[in-house]
Amino acid sequence: MSQQVIVSFSLFGLMFLFLAGGLPIAICLGLSAALTLWFFDIAPIELSVQMIMTSLDSFVLLAIPFFILAGTIISESSIGSRLVDFFNAIFGRIPGGLAITSVFTVFFVRWTDRFRGGGNGGGYLDNVGADGPARLPATLHGLADCGGVDDR
Repeated sequence: MSQQVIVSFSLFGLMFLFLAGGLPIAICLGLSAALTLWFFDIAPIELSVQMIMTSLDSFVLLAIPFFILAGTIISESSIGSRLVDFFNAIFGRIPGGLAITSVFTVFFVRWTDRFRGGGNGGGYLDNVGADGPARLPATLHGLADCGGVDDR
């Protein structure tokens, strides 16, 4: 067997061994990679730490907690419910009004994202974390009204 095959089998073997031992996935990945790098002397540990720190220094990774913060603010304040109520008042009477309300809420949040400095090519899915929690209670309430879910 070649050196690459042995390194690959040991990497995945260690990872599955740690997973079977009950360690969290992130620790299994990091520990198996670190042990494989150390045992086979693939790269110096200093270089590995530097590469890890360089990959974590990213503005894209900073967007994740800020979208979660925006979603928390929208869901805990009355902003989200007011926005859903506004579009539900417009489209709620027509068939499929709940889905149309959801689409227009996402569109409105994404449209206002342009004015607050966002919209940097992240796509429309990046707002799911921000406005998804605001639409969930209204969606469940709308489903309960039409008999689609238990009202508990």
